Amino acid sequence: LKRYEEALANFDRALALDPSNAMAFNNRGWALIELDRFDEALQHFEFCARVEPMNSAAWDGLAQVFFHLERYEDALAAAEKAIKFEPQHFKGWSIQGSTLSILGKHSGALLSLDEALKNGDHSSTTLFYRALALVATGKEKEGFAELDHAFYHACRVHGINLKSVMHLFELIFNQFEKKWSDFIGQIIASYAKNNLTHRLGPALVKFAFRVLQMETEKEKVGRWITTWRESIEKHPELQFSRELLETAWAYAQTGDESVLYNLPSEERKLITDFGKFK
Repeated sequence: LKRYEEALANFDRALALDPSNAMAFNNRGWALIELDRFDEALQHFEFCARVEPMNSAAWDGLAQVFFHLERYEDALAAAEKAIKFEPQHFKGWSIQGSTLSILGKHSGALLSLDEALKNGDHSSTTLFYRALALVATGKEKEGFAELDHAFYHACRVHGINLKSVMHLFELIFNQFEKKWSDFIGQIIASYAKNNLTHRLGPALVKFAFRVLQMETEKEKVGRWITTWRESIEKHPELQFSRELLETAWAYAQTGDESVLYNLPSEERKLITDFGKFK
């Protein structure tokens, strides 16, 4: 039911009775992850790992927190310990593979993500990163089939993971400019096929601001947005995503909030929130 605040209160009661209860600390840490309270979760899992150094769940939790904090080398070290203590549990394999994919070690990522799938993991996150690794290693057809699979799970089972979508966009942006049009067409098809077109606009806006935070030439960002705009033109159901992207780009270039006035308040807030780095 995802009642994480209520779960925290329950774990607090358990810890009031037994302040050294490692299981309660561990479970509280996972609830904190779901609430994006990663610094607090880190303290919980570090305590668990000290008290029960062979507890794979504690190392899984540490790997997850380090991953979200973009401390990727620490995430790999924690995932390795989780796998060592429980090699048939998929979480350690999934984080290891996802992290290796982000670090550009895509062949190793595929091996780890395949182990995660073999051990029962079919989360959209694992599937997204496996798709990313397949595309990066030249297995484009298989990669985009896996992307469809990931979006299917995101739509119907686990919820879409915006962070992994950002990494997919980043890979294509950085490495495949000559094939942007092909890849973008495949991504649009996956969103449409899985009834997720309403989620595309926010993802595009967030990525536009993300690349502008990098030391990336604005001309390249402009080419990226133009390619998206041209691809979206072929899909009437995505015209609002196009308008949202173009407005975000205009705002990113000028900082002039008057360009946002024609948007509904929720979309205005979305753009200004993503653009706060300005």
